[in-house]
Amino acid sequence: MIPPIIALEEHYLSPVVLDAFDEEFQEQFKAIPAAKSMLSDLGDLRLKEMAKGKISMQVVSHACSPGGPSPDQCRQGNDQMATSIEKNKDRFAGFAVLPVSDPEASAKELERCVKDLGFVGALIDNHANGKYFDGDEYDVMWRVAEELDVAIYLHPTWPAENMMHQYTGNFTDGASRSLGASGWGWHTETGLHVLRLFAAGLFDKFPKLKIIIGHFGEMLPFMIQRVVNLSGRWGDIKRNFKEVWEENIWITTSGVWSLDPLRCILGNTKIDHILFSVDYPFERNENGLKWLEELEQSGLVSQEELEMIAYKNSEKLLRIKAPNNLNAAIVTIAVGPEQRLFAAHEDVLSKSPFFADSCRAQFFSSTGKRIELPRETPEVFSAILEYLYKGDYTPKINFDKKRNSWYLEHVDGGTATGMNESTIFTPSGVAVLKDTVIYCSAHRYNLPELQRLALKKQGLQSGVQCSTILSSARFAYANTSATDSKLRAHYLALIIRSRSTFKRSGTMQMEMEAGGSPLFFDLFVAMVNHLDDVSSARSPRS
Repeated sequence: MIPPIIALEEHYLSPVVLDAFDEEFQEQFKAIPAAKSMLSDLGDLRLKEMAKGKISMQVVSHACSPGGPSPDQCRQGNDQMATSIEKNKDRFAGFAVLPVSDPEASAKELERCVKDLGFVGALIDNHANGKYFDGDEYDVMWRVAEELDVAIYLHPTWPAENMMHQYTGNFTDGASRSLGASGWGWHTETGLHVLRLFAAGLFDKFPKLKIIIGHFGEMLPFMIQRVVNLSGRWGDIKRNFKEVWEENIWITTSGVWSLDPLRCILGNTKIDHILFSVDYPFERNENGLKWLEELEQSGLVSQEELEMIAYKNSEKLLRIKAPNNLNAAIVTIAVGPEQRLFAAHEDVLSKSPFFADSCRAQFFSSTGKRIELPRETPEVFSAILEYLYKGDYTPKINFDKKRNSWYLEHVDGGTATGMNESTIFTPSGVAVLKDTVIYCSAHRYNLPELQRLALKKQGLQSGVQCSTILSSARFAYANTSATDSKLRAHYLALIIRSRSTFKRSGTMQMEMEAGGSPLFFDLFVAMVNHLDDVSSARSPRS
């Protein structure tokens, strides 16, 4: 079953910020012509793009902008983003944009956005015109983040003018710009920033601070052990870097669509600190989905771990909830020899381990999933489907408090009394109690609760013909294992309890002789004639 997917590094530009930085974004817009419209939209266009990658929810944030917006621009931009999120609040959550050049204003805006707008944290540029955030003046911002218990996503940004000399040389201007930005430099600069925060003792001051970094950890996972070994000379720091990495840092997959980095990361990073991100619109949602597909097929992680990366870790960290059923594909089920077609949501079917395995075998089918059940009866499968959706099947079972007993409802809602036999015909044309067939199918589909329900309902049946009891008993024996102690015991007790009727039944004699041998019939009659001591035996109803 395709799990819900929450993506965290998904960018947006509010009208006020886009107007202020339109010139700075022109180069990106030239490289990705559709980026401007994709960045400015939090409606139908974005939802359609999310559907291509089966993204259930985006945590949206302003794209990085050189120097960053002013306090007033941040306030207006956050308000505009909050208004857009409200229209699809089950699909979007928000990271605030902060005026990081002004630590005090950043702290106030973060608090306002979390308390008043419902944002789940902030995404901030990696530096403010070359200034990092390890100075004491930034303690106010970090303190508010810790007190609010929200995460700060430290995101790469363009190199400041005083940084560019590192990325110029005997190569083209295009290579220089790329080396300084997404081609290399801004990743290493973000990793360096985390190390600066560690070296400054920030995580000792704020031990519960939560930092998210993207792009598989901005180079850090591959250097953790060396940093741990050498950072002992960095001053009086209470916890080593590995402890900080495990307790304060979360990393996302944003824009790195290879399993090779993950092989390293799984060895030194806790699975519940790995989060999924795409980096929309600069990366395609479809590529993120393809990466999840490759991860599932690789065997590097279990299904549970895949779901943790896809959405569960983000739900826990940010206290958000992915909407249900968005990625629940519609599965076609062809039932019986005549291939009668049913349709059901994959997540509902997957309550049964049998169907979950069948769906998982087609986990990434692009043509739609289909399950063949040639041995099943449409009427029985309809009841099973009703149970999977509603927790019961028709006729419903209810409890009468006055009589302290269970009863079956009629379809019209009344109480079933008197004759209450419900049979179906097997492919061979034999009438069998419907609850018996449901019990056997529930066993096949690994639905023990449905087995118990079917057995209880069967115990409430009355006025059942001898021939039906015998054909149902034979069906039960043919479709349950020798270790079954429920349904088989039910029929033995029922036959023994009704032995006087059976002894008079010519139909029973014909049924038994057809199903076994005269000797078997004689032995059976002898047994019921000499078991007076069990005349009060009751049919199990559990």
